[in-house]
Amino acid sequence: WPGHDVHGPTELAAVVAESKEMFTAIEFTIEVPPVTDGVYVAARWIGAGMRDGQRHRFLGNDILRARDGRFVEYWGATVQA
Repeated sequence: WPGHDVHGPTELAAVVAESKEMFTAIEFTIEVPPVTDGVYVAARWIGAGMRDGQRHRFLGNDILRARDGRFVEYWGATVQA
């Protein structure tokens, strides 16, 4: 969601729900398992799903920063493959 800032778990849940509604038969595969250094967690994934009768495939990298046992920041990059 370029240019879209998400604040808090409620907004994040809404963005995830909106993304899931865009596709049918959506599935994700973890390409690189999560890597952590105690503060940051990063992972790479592949997603695929049907939309408008066509199969779409996309790749993503997620980086999250934790503080006091909770994720406090999240950065994602996704491209259509």
